[in-house]
Amino acid sequence: MKVIKIKPQLVDHLLLHSKVPVHPLTITQVKLPKDLRVSESSSLSPLFNMVGLLVLVIGTLYLYQRYTDREKDEYERQHTILEFSQYVENALRMDGPPNTYA
Repeated sequence: MKVIKIKPQLVDHLLLHSKVPVHPLTITQVKLPKDLRVSESSSLSPLFNMVGLLVLVIGTLYLYQRYTDREKDEYERQHTILEFSQYVENALRMDGPPNTYA
């Protein structure tokens, strides 16, 4: 069997040599309607802004409250740990925990 080698043409030369007529572009003015109605979704925009602002204010107040109560919470945690430590020491001095079943 004989193999036929065909060299492919990657470019269509007819497209390169054909001339396309060039027409000048004309500019037309767009007519705008006289009545521009406001859609109802845009009237809700201030409401969404107010809700977002309210969420930010509440979040800020919550974080400020946590910041101001931080020392108080730390003191209560340390006090709880000291009470537990004191309870353990007292229980060890009495040779075991108190018998609550009697």
